[in-house]
Amino acid sequence: MRFQKQNVDGLMLKEYPRLADFTEVGEIMSRCMGSKPDVFVEAYFRNIDLQTRDIVENGVVGNAIEIFIDSNVPPFWNGTITEYLTY
Repeated sequence: MRFQKQNVDGLMLKEYPRLADFTEVGEIMSRCMGSKPDVFVEAYFRNIDLQTRDIVENGVVGNAIEIFIDSNVPPFWNGTITEYLTY
């Protein structure tokens, strides 16, 4: 209620992640607990970034992409996917 009275137009975030409703509720709760604006949102985006990095660095697909990037693939490819697969 206090947040609604102070923010008649509601919460307007600069950017919305996949779980937008969760982010809005978390940000509102954070502000009601006395935090500055965007503290929750920034922490949430940082957490998403860390999880993404962990998946890429430690996951099977991420490792495959790293191997592919580090392999001796021509820097620029002109041709079809089929031609590339036979390269």
